[in-house]
Amino acid sequence: MKNDTTKGIYMKSAPLISKPWWREPWPWILMAGPALAIIGCIITIALAVQHFSDQPIVDGGVKQGLVVTKDASASVE
Repeated sequence: MKNDTTKGIYMKSAPLISKPWWREPWPWILMAGPALAIIGCIITIALAVQHFSDQPIVDGGVKQGLVVTKDASASVE
């Protein structure tokens, strides 16, 4: 193997020093969006359960399991 010195190009391999993945900024930047979405979902669910879980139905509806039905005769005013 010979060196190509005719054009002033020297092929030297420089040692690459890499840091562990947790010391790089890009993994943390990429994980920030989904992490914030998860935190937002948890806060939304907690607020919904705390403030709106025990509200009665006041418009003449009947709750049967997860289904709320309204009587047709009750809707006539």
